[in-house]
Amino acid sequence: MNKQFFHLVCFLILLGGQVLAQGNGKTYFLKFNMARGQKFSYRTGIDMNIDQSIMGQDVHVNTRVGMNYQFAVVGDSAGWKKVEAVFDRMLMHVNANGQGIDMDTDSSGNAEGPMGSIMKAIRSFIGQKFYYTINERGEVGQVSGIKEIADRIKASMSELGAGADGFSQVFNEENFRQNMEAAYKYYPKKPVAIGESWNASMNTTNNGIPMTTDGTYTLSSVTGNIATIKATGTLKTAEGATVQGMSMTMTGTFEGTTDFALNTGLPVNGTADMKTDMKMDVQGQSVPVKMSMKMNTVGKEL
Repeated sequence: MNKQFFHLVCFLILLGGQVLAQGNGKTYFLKFNMARGQKFSYRTGIDMNIDQSIMGQDVHVNTRVGMNYQFAVVGDSAGWKKVEAVFDRMLMHVNANGQGIDMDTDSSGNAEGPMGSIMKAIRSFIGQKFYYTINERGEVGQVSGIKEIADRIKASMSELGAGADGFSQVFNEENFRQNMEAAYKYYPKKPVAIGESWNASMNTTNNGIPMTTDGTYTLSSVTGNIATIKATGTLKTAEGATVQGMSMTMTGTFEGTTDFALNTGLPVNGTADMKTDMKMDVQGQSVPVKMSMKMNTVGKEL
């Protein structure tokens, strides 16, 4: 797996992370409402299939990623909550045309070559904390600690030379701020009733690629403290987008269902499907790429 493909996988994983009958007249106000001292853990799974044709050869790549992480509200001031976040573990399995690679940050094994550098990079941010502030509308303010994580990743990949510089586009504070805010943009601007829908649009930059995501969200049901929201939408890259020096265009669709806890505004269970069509210009050749991704998230209060 070369570094260009790894950067593409990082971009698609970050992109995936962004996505996750009439009632009786009662309305519900969905908002970020975690109290200081509350802690949550999450387990996210991603199953991604990429099909492309390079110089007449069909290439199929399946990537499965598992991530465990925790976050807690450690501050509350003037309507802004300060959240501390940390990654606990990451697993990755890549199968390209029958050849498999496995990585697990809990494993003591060491790969060699470029894959060894990638494994070092992943391990370098496990257990490292970063912080962000967020208000009840899901708007993210300040982000800190990402630069330090990026420096650790870059140092761990020093043997790749210029290849390590690309990670500054993935792990930078503005990129993380946009992605964290995109993850919370499902909140409606007013109380909504069962069956009511609202729209949300977001412009982000992932791995240096400008993206526009338009979604429609519907409060489909409420059972006790759990509100179920269904989502559908589209996404596309801006004209002239490039990744690692290669021009690309992408369009896609997504749909999913997520259960939210009304008292905190946080997702506790979610599934999503995303499909995209891409074209990449590689060494003067146009390479079509089709991607399908299934995601699931399970969260619980600690």
